Amino acid sequence: MACSNKKMTAGRVGGSLFTEGECGMRDIYNEKGLTLVEVLFAVIILAVALIPMLTMFTTSERFNAGARKMSTAVNLAQGRLEELKNTPFRDIADVTPATPFPSPHAAYRYAVDVDQAGDLKTVTVAVYYREGETDRQVALVMDRRRR
Repeated sequence: MACSNKKMTAGRVGGSLFTEGECGMRDIYNEKGLTLVEVLFAVIILAVALIPMLTMFTTSERFNAGARKMSTAVNLAQGRLEELKNTPFRDIADVTPATPFPSPHAAYRYAVDVDQAGDLKTVTVAVYYREGETDRQVALVMDRRRR
């Protein structure tokens, strides 16, 4: 049996407009979609939130890459100092000009500067690397006494 809306009355319940017919109450404003204005506002809000986040991700990746290169340079300098700690005192000498590390760190170069005052040698290991357009340097220093 089909519903007919011959007998219809309208009324408000809780701020919504309803019609009542033979088929029961029906909300006139119960729409199942979004208007173009609502969609545009949602897109604008998402764009305002997402664009700064994307910028933040690219900036943080650039900083992370720089920190990774610096950390590698510090580790290479520390490794070279450890080798010099195990070298006999008389054999510790300057290494100039800057010498490249073996692969896979061929992009990094190092130099060793030795200053001697009596039985004490101050050894400076400097590691050079390139970050973008800029040349960077990390230097570590140790004192070594004759035994």
